[in-house]
Amino acid sequence: MAGQLVGVLFSHPKDFTACAPPSSAPSPRQGEFDKRNTKIIGLSVDSVESHNGWKKDIEETQGQALNFPLIGDPDRRWPTSTT
Repeated sequence: MAGQLVGVLFSHPKDFTACAPPSSAPSPRQGEFDKRNTKIIGLSVDSVESHNGWKKDIEETQGQALNFPLIGDPDRRWPTSTT
């Protein structure tokens, strides 16, 4: 796999919930992902506007910024388009 780009798509249930804080866990480990030529993308049923507010909240309450993009899927098209 040397030289290949690897993508990790992960989903979380919803912004601003108890399940949401662990979603920020990849941020402090960015160096490890970079060493492995791996890019992270998050996905949830929230809108991009909600993601932007949630990202700001994480930075303010946890002292770290998310450093990967988040895809908003409020119409839940992702699960139906991939099956």
